[in-house]
Amino acid sequence: GAALRFMPRVSLPSHYLGNQCVHTENLLTPEQGDRLMALTKKVGSSTGFSANVQAATYDGIKHESIGEDQPMTPEGGCEHSLLVPNRARTACILPGRVDVARHFLMTGGVDGLKENYADMVSRLLTFGKFVYDIDGEFTIMRELFEAEAFQTAAKDICPPHQRTLDPLQFNVIINLPGQSVALHIDSVHFWGANRFSYPEWLLAAMSFSGLWADRFVHQVQTVAYYHRWEDPPNGTYSSGGQYVFYDENKAPHAHPPTPLGAISLDGTKVVHASTIYKKEEKLPVGLNKDLPIRILWDEEAELWHLECGGQRLRSYTMND
Repeated sequence: GAALRFMPRVSLPSHYLGNQCVHTENLLTPEQGDRLMALTKKVGSSTGFSANVQAATYDGIKHESIGEDQPMTPEGGCEHSLLVPNRARTACILPGRVDVARHFLMTGGVDGLKENYADMVSRLLTFGKFVYDIDGEFTIMRELFEAEAFQTAAKDICPPHQRTLDPLQFNVIINLPGQSVALHIDSVHFWGANRFSYPEWLLAAMSFSGLWADRFVHQVQTVAYYHRWEDPPNGTYSSGGQYVFYDENKAPHAHPPTPLGAISLDGTKVVHASTIYKKEEKLPVGLNKDLPIRILWDEEAELWHLECGGQRLRSYTMND
């Protein structure tokens, strides 16, 4: 006979409840949205955007594992389903957000998916660029951090006695049709332990425990959308991509991904996600977590090309 296994629902700890999540219409100006889109295409046509399972881990992290690393196979892969090659491709390690991946694979996320392992993994392999030098080549970053609209939204999230903002990083995240940013808290920083020194999944576990609250560093993240299309024109967003978050141990709240709008929160204290964008679509067969995966912008053809291990699997238009 068949055996059924029921996972008990996990209640969020008290320090993850009652925290603000504020939606701001038109936080970006149309001109800023255009510049961000141009920046995205510039990065896409030069280095491309790597899958976040590879891009998110800080290059130069002091401790990429805490002893769980394993040798790679002779074929250059990782035997365990949750291990991936490190940046140097010298060992297999847990990806920085294995906590996010494991939860999504076991529960189906906020959309309650019930799919096979390969399809679920492909939905997780979103793409991104993580920038820590905000005064580098992308000059719009400092401008956005210092903009009055951003400063106002950010300070409303900060504790009243801690409203001096110190910019840390700037991310560009891209979801292809069929993908989701699964439930998570953002990268946690403590005095003496952060993403530059330890795996992010370990920091998330430390935060969930509440044991190092006296060393916790408060943050504020603003997630801004710079696409310009409405989906659909009546604003019901039937294609998904809504920003969902939990401020209590009940059903989540949701904000729509309105063009040029933004959501501000301390993402290290609010469990959040995006619902699947175009849920009915699936990524191409052939995505392999053990190989380099990226998307590249082809300016001449005006297409985004999805590659895995150097092999082109599919192309997407900007309307996708």
